[in-house]
Amino acid sequence: MKKLIRNLTDSGIIYAFGITGSGASLKLIAGLQRAGVEYYPVSHEAAAAFMAGSCCRDGISRAAAITIKGPGFINLMPGIVSNYYENRPALTISESYSQDTPLFKTHKRLNHELICQSVCKAYGFSSDKGVVSRLLRKAQKDPPGPVHLDLVGDFNTVEDNSPKIEDKKLPIDKQYIHILKEYLQNSKCPCLILGSLAARLNFDWNLIKVPVVTTAAAKGCYDETSIYSAGVITGEVTKFSPESSALYKSDLIIAIGLRNTEVIKIESYSVPLVMIDNIGLDLQEGFGPDLLIISNDLSGIFTILLESLASKSWGADILAKQKYDIYKALLSEQWLTAKAFNALQKNMVDETILVLDTGFFCTVGETIWKAKSSNLFCGSSIGRFMGSAIPTAIGVSISSKDNPVLCVMGDGGISPYFGEISFAVKEQLPIVFVLMTDGRYGSVAAFSPDDVETERAVNIGVDSWCDAIRGLNCEAIQATNEIELIKALNNWKGKTVPLFIELPFEPEDYARTSIKLR
Repeated sequence: MKKLIRNLTDSGIIYAFGITGSGASLKLIAGLQRAGVEYYPVSHEAAAAFMAGSCCRDGISRAAAITIKGPGFINLMPGIVSNYYENRPALTISESYSQDTPLFKTHKRLNHELICQSVCKAYGFSSDKGVVSRLLRKAQKDPPGPVHLDLVGDFNTVEDNSPKIEDKKLPIDKQYIHILKEYLQNSKCPCLILGSLAARLNFDWNLIKVPVVTTAAAKGCYDETSIYSAGVITGEVTKFSPESSALYKSDLIIAIGLRNTEVIKIESYSVPLVMIDNIGLDLQEGFGPDLLIISNDLSGIFTILLESLASKSWGADILAKQKYDIYKALLSEQWLTAKAFNALQKNMVDETILVLDTGFFCTVGETIWKAKSSNLFCGSSIGRFMGSAIPTAIGVSISSKDNPVLCVMGDGGISPYFGEISFAVKEQLPIVFVLMTDGRYGSVAAFSPDDVETERAVNIGVDSWCDAIRGLNCEAIQATNEIELIKALNNWKGKTVPLFIELPFEPEDYARTSIKLR
């Protein structure tokens, strides 16, 4: 056990979350704390995996979630699946039977390896340093993702479930360089699309002064307060989508790390599309690029792009009109989600990190809230995993202690892990939890028949969560308008404790806001 603990700390693990048993997991947790690793007990194992994942949201493994075998392990699965979708290289660790344990020993027995195969990049069981370091290297290799370690004996095996990618340099065909330069030379109005890979690369995208859109997973990697920021694309095109303005009027689209996993719907483009990435693995399938460049050494490509795009500045006027039209459409209406997000951003400090759950409000939040950098936004941007926001926000707050966190969720997102708010109270975390509620699963109800049979399925049946939240010793306020919301935020400013704000909206009006965007 001492060897495992040393290997974990030597490999960069500085946070641990979980629920302990009385055996190996307890010894591991105690040993990690003695070694200086901060351990946080949670109410549900899945929350531990969500929290660990959010500590690794930049693609670097620094957190682990720890549980017992069998039921404890399986309870990790929602968080592991979310980390798999969102490319977060968290390590999960659970007690387990060793491979040579007789089959008649069945108490809490489960085939962890088999279950891990579809959602973990690698699985291992060992206290050998080689295994720990190999697991974490695999976790962080693009695309990043979760890995699992079983606490058994001294075996030193790693089962690698991820596609095989060569570590050696992949040179770029000189012909592709020539074609790229031709596209750039002939273009007067190029656009840039950035996927989550762009947020993990050591490159200042803000040097580029042509229209730039991002996927939701890359939100903030280009400063969204810039006059050249064109917003977030999902593939679902409406009048106010970036595809209807900057992308529509461009004559060349250059996509860095745009992957089919990061959009809801793949739309083809009417102008040449150049896709640049460090891996293939069919992640570009469906887009039909005119030129596809795959290399794990892209520095030369970025130099070419920067030199060419420096003389092609355009689109600021188009984007200004797009933003004006969006704000006019969304902020001129009565008190709804768009006005709430606008008020939240204006009345919280610039260093606030936004954590979004999923639902109608999420689309509005991705549009209205402007992130200046990728580390100031964290959402379930690929998996759209309902219920992930509360534990994710807690992990973000723990790993970003100098920043207040704004956690926004809907009716479907509050109930799975609302008890973890007591964790935020105990740890005195500066998180503002905001519930945007219409009393139902709004994004489902809006497209469901209005009949008795579906009413029970789409209605939450909870008038207010405030009393339940107060029962967790967290201050809870209901705000029915902008003035009440701003007052609640002003009273909270400077405090190092969580606050819960409930924002009720009329159901039909609530549903209408998002339809304009998707």
